[in-house]
Amino acid sequence: MEPTRHDESAWEGYKAADGDAARQSADDFLAETRRLEEDFPDTPPPPRCDLPEGASIDALAALAYFHGEDLLESLRRFVQDAGGEYKRGPRKSKSRIRQKTEKDYGGDVARVVDLERATGIFDSVDDLSFAISLLRDASRRGEITIRRCKDRFSHPFENGYRDLQLNVELEGFVGELQLNLRRIIEVKAKAHKIYEVERVIEAKEDKDALQRAVDGPGLESEQVLRLTIEGGRSIDDAFGSLAVFEAALARALPPGCVVANVYSGERGEVRVRLGLDEVAAMAQLRDDVVLESRAFEDALNESLPDGTKISVDRAAFLECYSRIMMRFGKLTPHQREKLKELRAANVAVLLSPAGGGKTFLAIQRVLEELRGDAGAVVLFAARNVALALFVCKWLVVASRKSAKHVVDRVHVLVAPFEDGPRRVRVEGRRLVLDAVGEAVKYALVVVDEAHHLVNDAALRAQLAHISAAQTRLLLLADASQATATHKPDQIARSLVDLPHEQKVAVATLSEVVRSTKRIVAGAAAFQLEAGRKAETETHAASIGPPLVARIFKLADGQDTSEHYAPEVVEALSAVQKQLTDLSDLDDRVAVVCPDEVFVEKLRGPLGLALGGFELVDAATASAALPRDEERSSGSKPWLVVDSVDNMDGLERLVVICVGLDQVIDRGAGVFETRSRLYRAMTRAQLAVAVVNEVLPGGWLEFLGRVELDDKKFDDAKERRNRAETAADDVVGGVVEEASAPVRDSVDADKGAVEKASPEDTGAPAEAPMPADKEAMRRGGTLPPYAEPDRGLVQFDAWRERIAAEEEGVAEELVRAVEEEAVAVPSPEKKGATEVVDADAATTPSEAEPMKVLQSIWDASAVATVARGDLRFMPFSDPLSKLVELRTLRGHSHGVRFVRCGVHCAFVLMCLRRRSGALRCFRTGGASFLVQEPK
Repeated sequence: MEPTRHDESAWEGYKAADGDAARQSADDFLAETRRLEEDFPDTPPPPRCDLPEGASIDALAALAYFHGEDLLESLRRFVQDAGGEYKRGPRKSKSRIRQKTEKDYGGDVARVVDLERATGIFDSVDDLSFAISLLRDASRRGEITIRRCKDRFSHPFENGYRDLQLNVELEGFVGELQLNLRRIIEVKAKAHKIYEVERVIEAKEDKDALQRAVDGPGLESEQVLRLTIEGGRSIDDAFGSLAVFEAALARALPPGCVVANVYSGERGEVRVRLGLDEVAAMAQLRDDVVLESRAFEDALNESLPDGTKISVDRAAFLECYSRIMMRFGKLTPHQREKLKELRAANVAVLLSPAGGGKTFLAIQRVLEELRGDAGAVVLFAARNVALALFVCKWLVVASRKSAKHVVDRVHVLVAPFEDGPRRVRVEGRRLVLDAVGEAVKYALVVVDEAHHLVNDAALRAQLAHISAAQTRLLLLADASQATATHKPDQIARSLVDLPHEQKVAVATLSEVVRSTKRIVAGAAAFQLEAGRKAETETHAASIGPPLVARIFKLADGQDTSEHYAPEVVEALSAVQKQLTDLSDLDDRVAVVCPDEVFVEKLRGPLGLALGGFELVDAATASAALPRDEERSSGSKPWLVVDSVDNMDGLERLVVICVGLDQVIDRGAGVFETRSRLYRAMTRAQLAVAVVNEVLPGGWLEFLGRVELDDKKFDDAKERRNRAETAADDVVGGVVEEASAPVRDSVDADKGAVEKASPEDTGAPAEAPMPADKEAMRRGGTLPPYAEPDRGLVQFDAWRERIAAEEEGVAEELVRAVEEEAVAVPSPEKKGATEVVDADAATTPSEAEPMKVLQSIWDASAVATVARGDLRFMPFSDPLSKLVELRTLRGHSHGVRFVRCGVHCAFVLMCLRRRSGALRCFRTGGASFLVQEPK
């Protein structure tokens, strides 16, 4: 499909951009292209690879396997040094090679000189002209061998399409480098998309094929895998041929991953570049390579008939993975819709849960501004310097340009904001900050983590100084990460003095694309805004490993840091086992602490306990530009140790949350602790561990009441089992209640029960309730199926509620009661209205609180303490998940209600016909029976 006449208008746009200066630049550029073509004319004989006449396509592919990588990498620096974006393309398909050979080259396959190809994309005519001069100079010095130049800028196609094509040779192999301007490339891409859509419609392909045509490709060729065959064997020796090996690769890869290029490495290893259609495909490949199953390696080894093993360099894979996640720019339909809304607004607030892609979408907006105007400068504001430097690094990777050409056009504004905007410059392989000096007019201002900056006077003053109200403004926020709630419009107006009539556009992302489903489900416990939480979807297909919990007892007077350090090491070891004992965790792990004081106390003991790691803060790690796949010899791997505040907006493969819990009380700490837990957990891409001392009444106390279900994680089931409003209720209770905490009222309520008359305890309508029952409901003491205004719940209503959520649960519970009952005296032998105390019957199991089965947390390393009231419980359906069930036999007629009478009075459960003494789910306390009055 040939490009349209829009290519002509795109070229004319460059010529007219800045009047006479632009026209002169265009004229100088055309003169440069003509000189290059004169030096390397498109005249006979045409260039060809060093292959004998009659060579096969496999022979050409083998030549590319050994020399294609070195050829294309040798050209990268000329493009990037000139400010261009360097993109590698996939190898031309075998069918296309055959077609081109027969149609254009008389059967001579050696004349196919674009089997391996790359493109240099430039935002200005001047940059492209500079790249041409660099290539000509390199050719004169003998650094590269140019065989041919096709100057289509001076000699465009009839439809106006232009480009510059160079054929370059290395070791007998000839490849292609295409140089072009971004606007022309964009027009070409649109024309190709139209062609693909028309082709799919004409071929009557399915709906998925049409959607892929509309969405376009993701990443076409990225270095992903480095493979080693046992015994140093070659591909030909192990597989018979390169084609057989590539077929085996294709079978082992998950859907959405395709083989783009295969090369021989310097030490005989096999280097594989992949095309990636979706982020989810890369996440699935990550799990197949890194997690315990090793599904990718096993699938690949099945293709080796003689038992020879092929292994993946997982450390190199993870380095590629982190780069790809920053480079991937293909948007989901949901993200495209939201980006369109942001693009259309002068002032916009983008809301999203953690991991939902706020910063990713902001990166796309920044790239649009930088690519659309070669002179544009963007300001990025954030509370912490680590996030600002990370965004600069992300821009470097995503743009595929040299770091210098990117950061020269990005300024940052970080705390202390009084210091004003800073320039970013490259020093070796690190990013450093300098003062800006002169005033700059910014094309776009982005404020990240704006929910933490509401009403910040210093930031407001700086934004006023740079006239932010007169430029395009984008603020990123998430209510669940904040320690207070604000309306989106208030967030913007609290930082920038906007005119009253200025409309603030609000866009909301509801897809989580960074974290696994288990991480999203685990963090949801601490997420506010139940309605938005229920709408949140996990875009990535990855389930991920269970979250690891290590909750330990701390003796009185014991040094916390001394005890925390070995527990962190144990948590890291547990995660490493999940990752198939992955040894290279360089800059893959973050230990996230509540504050900098805690960090300083932990740093020394943790450094001694870990030994082989260099502990660095988040800013140091963010300032380091991406390294090659191999770490320099002699250097220790990095492990990030920093506070939650300094980790805001960042991410790591593994996150260990350390010492973040606090007792739930009436103070502001409730807001801060909930926020810390949510923010820390959602920094993780793949694995999470929490390490904390036992805190009765804390947010993490519920981990002592959960048990891991080894069955496969079921997202829908966990959503049904989730108490959506648990965090909202706790926080709401702190705001609304001035009474004492729930724990303080329990003993009084217990006493009220003991003094209650038989009539009171037997009649549902008159059963007493504590004065602070609403606080108990918010704190999670009352189960969700209990009606807060009644002392007892009728079984039929309860059964209907449970049945609506999970079929058969009520019947299973009743059957379990009958099957597991233990003999106790019948109530008929006692008074008609006597309450039977079940403490004696359940004493042996009191030390083991009842647990709920779930598939999120591995809490096998959680220490339990004496039973107390849980102030926070994120699971809503405990009765269907009981691990243990204790009953009293023989209550067939009169007894219908079970009430916990030891620790949490008036938490009521009902059974039909048969009933027993159940240990309370939330407290582990014994229950007693209440007989129905005659």
